[in-house]
Amino acid sequence: MRAVADSSLWRHRDFRLYWTSQAGDVLGSSLSSVAVPWSRS
Repeated sequence: MRAVADSSLWRHRDFRLYWTSQAGDVLGSSLSSVAVPWSRS
C-alpha cells in the first residue's frame, strides 16, 4: 500500500503546477464569459 501512496501524482510539483494552471485557466474563462457581456450591457 505504501508504494501506491508514494507514487501519488499530488506528490509531484510539476503535476501540482499543471493542475493549478489548468484550474486557473478554466476559472478565468468562466469569469470572462460572464463579465464581458455584463460590462457591455
